[in-house]
Parts: sequence; C-alpha cells; structure tokens
Amino acid sequence: MKKFYLSFLFFVIALCAAGFTACAQSQDTKEDGGKVEPHSHILVYEDGVSPTCTESGIAGYNICEGCGKFFSAQTGEEIEQPETLPALGHSYLRLVPRVEPTCTAEGTEAYYECERCGALFSGETGEEISEDELIIPELGHIWQFSRVLSPATCVSPEMDEYVCLRNGEHTMTKELNSLLRHSYDQGVCTMCGKPESEGLEYTLQGDCYVVSGMGTCTDIRLHIPYTYNGRPVVGIADEAFLGNTSIISVTLPDTVRSIGYYAFSDCTSLRDIDFGEGLIEIDGLAFVGSSITRVDLPDSLTIVDGFYGCEELESVSFGRNVVEILSSAFEYCNSLEYIDIPSSVYRVGSFAFAHCANLREVDFGGSEIESLENFMFYESPSLESVDLSGTSIEYIGNSAFYTCSSLSQVLLPDTLEGIDVQAFYNCSSLKSIDLPASLRYINAVAFSGAGLTSVAIPAATVSINKNAFSRCPELVEFNVEEGNPVYHSDGNCLINTAEKMIVLGCEGSVIPRDESVIGIYSWAFDGISNLTELYISEHMTDIDIFAFVYCGNIQKIEVAEGNTVYCTINNMLVLRESKYVIRACADSVIPSDGSILGLCDGAFTGCAVKNVYIPACIKFVGPNSFDDCTQIESITVEEGNEHYYGAGNCLMERDASGETTLIKGCDNSYVAEGVDIIRHEAFKDCDFKSITIASTVKEISSFAFQDCTQLTEIIFEGTVEEWNAVEKGDGWDINTGEYVVRCVDGIVEKSAA
Repeated sequence: MKKFYLSFLFFVIALCAAGFTACAQSQDTKEDGGKVEPHSHILVYEDGVSPTCTESGIAGYNICEGCGKFFSAQTGEEIEQPETLPALGHSYLRLVPRVEPTCTAEGTEAYYECERCGALFSGETGEEISEDELIIPELGHIWQFSRVLSPATCVSPEMDEYVCLRNGEHTMTKELNSLLRHSYDQGVCTMCGKPESEGLEYTLQGDCYVVSGMGTCTDIRLHIPYTYNGRPVVGIADEAFLGNTSIISVTLPDTVRSIGYYAFSDCTSLRDIDFGEGLIEIDGLAFVGSSITRVDLPDSLTIVDGFYGCEELESVSFGRNVVEILSSAFEYCNSLEYIDIPSSVYRVGSFAFAHCANLREVDFGGSEIESLENFMFYESPSLESVDLSGTSIEYIGNSAFYTCSSLSQVLLPDTLEGIDVQAFYNCSSLKSIDLPASLRYINAVAFSGAGLTSVAIPAATVSINKNAFSRCPELVEFNVEEGNPVYHSDGNCLINTAEKMIVLGCEGSVIPRDESVIGIYSWAFDGISNLTELYISEHMTDIDIFAFVYCGNIQKIEVAEGNTVYCTINNMLVLRESKYVIRACADSVIPSDGSILGLCDGAFTGCAVKNVYIPACIKFVGPNSFDDCTQIESITVEEGNEHYYGAGNCLMERDASGETTLIKGCDNSYVAEGVDIIRHEAFKDCDFKSITIASTVKEISSFAFQDCTQLTEIIFEGTVEEWNAVEKGDGWDINTGEYVVRCVDGIVEKSAA
C-alpha cells in the first residue's frame, strides 16, 4: 500500500511540473526582459455566444487566469482560439398569407417569416424585406350618391347622403354649397318668411337708388331690397359698409348692377354673399379685409375685380361670360388652393393671383388669353402646377412666376414666343421644362435660381439674355437643337456661334480650348459652384469683367503661355495692358510691386478671403469687388496709397473733392471719424451685434446694412437731430435685427430710424 501512495504522489508532482513548464514556456519573458515565474493553470469557464441565423457564435471554453491560454471545455486540451460556431441560416417554416386592404385599413402582401429570428421575406422573390415594404395602402372610399337627406332652401343648403361602393356600411353626408335664392313678394321671402332689410341708408342717383350705408338697420344678415320708394335699387355705394364688423351675410337682388370701392372692406364677420343675377361691376378693393369664403360669380359679370386681400376666400366660381380678370383681383387671397380659368377669358391682369400663399394649381383650359402678364403669380410659394398647353399665350411676362418655390410642372403652349425678365426666377422646384419650338427669345434672369437640371434650346430661339439661366445650382447640361442659326452648345456651354462667345455656362460646363471660343460674356458663369479650376486658352481675347462673378470656389487660375491679352499673377486673372484683376481666388494676394494697379468690379466676389490687403500701387477698386465675401476679418491699406486708406477695419476711398466714402467693412469694423458716405452694401451680411458710426457721416446708401440680422445696436457719435439728418437710401437697414440707435442725447428706435 505504501508503494501505491508513493507512486500516486510522484504522478501528481509530475503533472504539476508539466503545468509549470507549459505555462512558463509560453510566457517565459516579460516585456521588460524579466522572467515569468512558472505556475499551474487555474482554469475559468467562459460562456459561449450562441449563433443566430446570420451571425456566427462561439463555443464555451476555459481560460487560464494566469497566462490567458484557451482550453477546450470538452477535452481539456489547449486550443489557439475558442471554437467558432457557424451561423444557423434562416428557417422558412411559416407562410403568412396576403391580407387584403379595405377602405379604411392597410393590407399586407404574403410573406415568409423565419421561425428563429422573425426576419421577413417576400412571398414572390424570397428577398428579405422590411415591414413597410409589405404594406398595401388602404383603398379609400368610392362614394356614390344615395339620397337627398334634406333639400336646399333659401336659408340652408341641400344635404346629401353618399354610400361607399366598397363597403355599404360606410356612409358620408355632403353639404352642397349653393342656396336657393330668396323669392320676395311685397318685401317678404315667400319661402322662409325673411323680410328684406329695413332702415338702410340710400342715395338717389338719377331715377334709381344705391345703398350708401347701414342707416338704422340692425340686421346681421342683410337682404338688400329690390326697390326703395318705388324705384329700383341698382348698386352698393363706395364705402357703404366699410368697417362693419357685425354683418355675416349679404343677399343682393337681381337689380343691383354695381358694388363700389371699399363697399364691404374690413367687414371681418362677412362670410357669405349672394351676388344676384344682374351684377356687372365690382370695383377694386370692394371686399378687402372681409372674411368671405366662397365666391359664385353670376353670368352677368364679365369683368372681375374686387377681391384683393380676401384672406379667407377658399374657392371661386366664374360665370360663363367672364372675359377679363383685372390686376390684383385676387392678390393676397391666402386660402385659395385651386383656380380654373374659363375658356371665355381673354385677359388676366398683372398681380391677379400674386401673393396667394396656398394656391397650388391653376388650369387655364382653353382660355383665349394671349399673354401671361407681369407678376401674375408673383411670390405664390405653394403653386405646384400650371397648365398653359391649351391656350394661345405668346408671351410670359416679367416676374410672372417669381419665387414660386414649389412650382414643379409648367406645360407651355406651342404658340409661345417669348419669356420675359425673371419669369421663373427662383422656381427652385422646377426641375425640367419643355420649351416649345415656337420660342424666339428668353430675357434676363428668366430662369435664374430655378432647379433645372438640363435645358434644350429650340432651333427658333435666336435671342437669349446673357444671364437667363444664371445661378441654377443643379443645371449640368445645355443642348441646342440642330439648325439654330445663332447658338450651339459645346462642353455644356451655350455659345454664340458667329461671335464665338460663351453666353452661358452651368455646373457641368467645360470651357472649350479651341478656336471656336474667343470670349465669355458677362454673368456667363455667375455663381457656378463647381468651377474650381479655370483655364484660359491662347485663343481667349474678350472676357467680360463679370464673366466669373460670385464663382467663390475657384482655387486655381491658369492662362496659356501664348495668350497676349491675359496673364496670371498670384493666382489671379489679370489684363496685361491695364494690369487690372478680373478674377481672384480666396488665397490670392495683391503684390506691392506695381504688377497690378486695380481691381475690376467683382474681382473677389464670393471668395472666402479673410484678410484684405490693398497695396499703395492700387489706383482703382471696383465698388463691388468684395461683394459676398462674408469671412473677411481684417482690411488693411498700405501707407502711401493716394486713393484709398484703411480705418476702423474698413476700406475708404477719397475723391478729388476730399469727400470720403466707406467702400467695404467687416464683422470687426467701426465707422471712423472723417467718413462722409457709407456706400451701397458696404456692410451687407455682416454678423456684428453692435457698430459705432462717427457723427461725420452724412449719407448711408441703399442696402448698406442689408441682412445684418444680428444687429441690435448702432452707436452714433452725434445727437438725435444729427442722426435724423443723415440721408438714408432705400432699404439701408432691410432685414436687420431690431436695433436701437444710441445717440449722445437719446435713443432712436428702429421704426423711427
């Protein structure tokens, strides 16, 4: 027995020795070069990670606390890494059948669901999909007239019941907007018993009367009589009910032929009006400020006017004989959403539907109008579509769709010959437009700021203004129809063929380098953001100073060696003869050696220049040279310059008479003593909250502080009387903060500044 115990003891010692040896051999040297002390493995079990359908797992394993070695949980043998368990894959065991949609509930397509992880797969393709992709939209109701619940009277509309064809249990009640007309006999309606309004004030005109005021009448529902003192009532006089806030409805007899200026203006409770069947004239501003919601115009009315500023007006129904809608007739009707222009209309005046905030769709049908007049839909931001295709329009006027930012579809007629200035200016949602073959001219900034991606110029279009498509940030392609006698396109540039001049560029333009192009017109590349490198070939001899205005992302300018008109100096495009800069970059530095003598107007426009340095040799700085340079931090003028100097971190110009004009300032500026005039847009877009202005200033030009939205304080170093005497141009403080002017003897509020 003793021999057995001795043998067992030697066996245990041997195992321990083996453990010490293995552990020590695996980590026999520390990082600092020292030796690791041998030890026995102390194993700790770590749970594994179960695999999923798509992710692999890890089997449970043992790890030594001392040396970090791994050991199999099953065999106890040392392993390099824990065992990887492969992903299980999806199990498609449950088919979920299609659920049909109903009038009011969504349905779902048939799909498979993995029983293990719940992933969804298309019943058609087997591809994994999301829950949203399975949804079938609800069908919605299909309503069919069922019965009349209550017929119309002169005081209540007809109420009808409709039943859904998909589910007969679903019903709806619909109110028809029209009422029956009152039928009066001896001053009382034979249907409802309502008497005509009494006590109204009348004015005799010839052998007829017009209503001229409320008189002693206290009705809130006015029923204008057919006659008064045995004579017909033929009109509503100017300002007859001006400012009456009690009237809620008006019924006019068929004898009323006219409604005068401001007749129902500011009748804020007036919502309903029955015009009668004899009306032939509504004067301008007749209903401005009223709350009428619906207008049903009679067939007798041929010329429409009078609804300017009816902000609650939701719908308009024109009579069958209307021929003209006058200027501003529906301007500022902010609740209008849809307009259908009858085919009988031959003219719609300027501003007719301008500033209609919620107008979405206009259909001109077969209207006979020949022109879309100036400002017709000016600043109607919700307008989405206009169909002119059935009309005989030959001309779209100045600013007709100016800043209609939601306009995405315009159908033009095949009679159109011209598109005028700013017609589609800032129509940012207008991605495409088909210009008809009849189109002959496109005027200045007609599509500037539009969302167009490509433009196809018809062969008949022989006159295109130089900035007709300027600042279209998504425009990448110009095409000109073959046979156009004036223009062609190359490198996505629009080129005047005979003059060899680039008329327009776009975000996708590449300026041709051959002899087909010798020059670039003004504004051709206005605001092009993709233009980062500019190469001027040896053939270029005529580049307008505004050709690359507001191209603030240009980083490199190169001119071919053989060019005799232009050169580059410090990454600037320079006229050799005059030594004036046409275009500069953000990193351009004007040298002091006399190689540059002036900056053409617009030279640095849009550049992210931080430090402006004007050497003594500079004789001319264009008034707009640094427009839209919003990151300027300092402005310095070298001592000895005879024309310019710096003060208050501003650029100043002296004229021959000694008068000083501040040309350009920045966020860190103040207007120093001695300045007489602050020039147009001198501080435009600056972010300062406060600015000090010396009492010597006698004039602040138009838009000088435009868009200084953070401005809350102007410190004027003079009296209130002196501040009020300063000549201020139009819009000098447009879109600024609610500032106050602190003078040495008092404060002037913005409203009085």
